[in-house]
Amino acid sequence: MNAIEVENLSKRFGPLYALRDITFELKEKETLGLVGDNGAGKSTLIKTLCGIHQPTTGVIRIFGKAYDFLTPDIATKIGIAAVHQEYPLVPQRSVVENFFIGNEIKRDGILGKLGILDLKKMRNETYEALKRMGINVNVNKPAGTLSGGEKQITAIARALYRNPKILLLDEPTTALSVVVEERFIEFLKQLKDKYSIIYISHNLRRVIEISDRIMVLRQGRIVDILDNQSKDLDPLFLSKLFLGVAK
Repeated sequence: MNAIEVENLSKRFGPLYALRDITFELKEKETLGLVGDNGAGKSTLIKTLCGIHQPTTGVIRIFGKAYDFLTPDIATKIGIAAVHQEYPLVPQRSVVENFFIGNEIKRDGILGKLGILDLKKMRNETYEALKRMGINVNVNKPAGTLSGGEKQITAIARALYRNPKILLLDEPTTALSVVVEERFIEFLKQLKDKYSIIYISHNLRRVIEISDRIMVLRQGRIVDILDNQSKDLDPLFLSKLFLGVAK
């Protein structure tokens, strides 16, 4: 069974199509690279798969079940976790509040029934999750005080903490230093046997390095889906393909 099946999906904003007739599948435990020039529709596709955008037409199936209407809450419940290019953190709220937003841990017993949160456990869980990702921060401070890389790592760690089946990663290494990016890529390779992953990056070398197949978008349409064993698969060939100048 495939993790995701998309059939004839289109997304229109007013008169403009961001996606047109998209059909593909994400296999279980597969890493599918997604590449294309700016405005190709990559982020729109990810946001449609996780319920932020609703498709104009088409069918989305998650583990064989068709969904006419996805929301972020529904997507989370069925095992989809997304890390978007824009930092999905509330600057004024603490790191731990951001980490558990919508997924708070309540106290045991009667206190939990009254809605009392287990703040100590939430702080400890946040700290340990971030530590595993290689950063050590005060989780009580506002998320707005974090560096760009720390914000992105927090978003990635939060997605993994929810134990998803499908990971949608939209430029997850954009704000990371070279050292942290290298650490994250090695960490991501270790996840390949556990999750079904769609990975977007402008770093085509990285996409080739970690992907089983690579889907190429141009102007909202799929140009090609390439097996990573292709002898012609290199960053220059991919860039020519999505720019429309490949021979």
